[in-house]
Amino acid sequence: MRHGELSPRTVYHAAKEIQAGSRRARARSAAVFLRRLAWRDLAYWSLWRFPHLCDEPLRPQYASQWWALPWDPNGRGDSVPKAVDVSLVRWDRSRKTVVSNDAALRAWQFGKTGYPLVDAAMRELWVTGYMPNYTRHVVAGFLIEYLNVDWRHGQLWFHDTLVDADVAIQVRTNSLLSVSKYPITTQLPPNH
Repeated sequence: MRHGELSPRTVYHAAKEIQAGSRRARARSAAVFLRRLAWRDLAYWSLWRFPHLCDEPLRPQYASQWWALPWDPNGRGDSVPKAVDVSLVRWDRSRKTVVSNDAALRAWQFGKTGYPLVDAAMRELWVTGYMPNYTRHVVAGFLIEYLNVDWRHGQLWFHDTLVDADVAIQVRTNSLLSVSKYPITTQLPPNH
């Protein structure tokens, strides 16, 4: 479908036939597939309707959202090493916390965060070029919600490492997760 060799309508009608003429378990599987097909079409429609979604959030108020590792507008279209070349550590004196830095982004990229599910998913991505849909959401949410890193870094990394990278779906996953984020800070050890 991605390359236009198979029409989404053809796939939809074939899945509906399977759903109608099958036993309960197979019909449920077809229903799940049809929901995913609908989400896929919504992602493509969103990118068609709002072409700026690759670079900017859907809602303008999120453009001023604070990130521990912000996006460098001059690095757009460059490779991942250029994007992570930003060396930034934000320090909040009132809470004595460090929020995030580019080392956290690199740890996330190569599966060295110390969180087993995130690390396993990112290592699988690095080794095989694939990652299940559920873990894509988990690792994207971890990058955005916990590490407080701009979603575009994750989108760029997925685009460069996924064998089945799809711009519309990645934009939808990462940008939607970013609008719900609440910055979570990490406490420094007591000796700081």
